[in-house]
Amino acid sequence: MSIYSEGTLKIYTSHPIQPTGPSDQPEYCMNQLRSFAMTDTADTFRQGATAFRNARDWTKKQRDKAIRRANERALDSQIGTLATDASFSRAVSFTASAPSQISLNKGSNTTADSPELETSTDELASDYALPAKRSKRN
Repeated sequence: MSIYSEGTLKIYTSHPIQPTGPSDQPEYCMNQLRSFAMTDTADTFRQGATAFRNARDWTKKQRDKAIRRANERALDSQIGTLATDASFSRAVSFTASAPSQISLNKGSNTTADSPELETSTDELASDYALPAKRSKRN
């Protein structure tokens, strides 16, 4: 993280620390790495701008790597789910004696075969009115 204010560039880092208990959320610590008086000299400006650019480039690489790993995990998870769904549907097709049918009523989120559900999300939201638009001032 970087902050530029009143001619000073401050560059920080943050890292997680272990939770104190098994049910606690992790906490994060933030430490200042460097600071640069960007209005001091041309050399100080170059050092600060270089440090900022390098930190930005490194962060982008780390972010891209994390996104790539997350996408790979999601793809692996989907492949596993598809394989499970395929084997489940084969097993169900051999054991089902009568076809089950569920139809949706037009404009409703309830099923025709579910009499215990008498309201849909759309009906509950119908009482909400959007606020009136403000007129433009000339």
